[in-house]
Amino acid sequence: MAENTLPNLQKQILLQLAQKGPMTKHEIAKTLGKVYKNVDYAIKSLTKKNLIAHVGLKEYRNRKFEKFWLAPKGLLEAFRVGAAASDLKKHMYHLGTPYIITSEDKEAAELLFEFLEAIGRNKVKALYPAIDFTGPIPKLTGIPLNFASGHEAKKLLRILTKHPTYKMQARKTLQELIEELDKS
Repeated sequence: MAENTLPNLQKQILLQLAQKGPMTKHEIAKTLGKVYKNVDYAIKSLTKKNLIAHVGLKEYRNRKFEKFWLAPKGLLEAFRVGAAASDLKKHMYHLGTPYIITSEDKEAAELLFEFLEAIGRNKVKALYPAIDFTGPIPKLTGIPLNFASGHEAKKLLRILTKHPTYKMQARKTLQELIEELDKS
């Protein structure tokens, strides 16, 4: 997906889900003031791109309607196109998914969003290769070497020190790196 390939309606849907949490197609169309057919088409496209996913059902007048929410990759894409990290974090823990979100998942999400806020929206895509999108919440698994300037690395290290689990891992990794550098 190129930098600006998401059509405007798809961006609006991502931003709406980020702000309001899981919604049905009808709720999205009504909130955005858009034609249902166009919203339906956009949601199908976002689902194919793995940016949103079905997360439950809403019952209304003895009928069931699918609710949609941002998939792990969609969380980052929503942030990239302008969603507030606070909105994403507020709703991401209340998903109607089969996943159980652990305290480790929450810490990983806090770390990732703190880092994304520190580096800026325009660098989000550069981090995709270093993010694990397989669980309910995206997790930063590393920093691509071509990405991390000294400035970004310092930001990440400052953020890591606030998270006990990652602080220990960072300390161990840095010690191993220093030992490797001393050998050469």
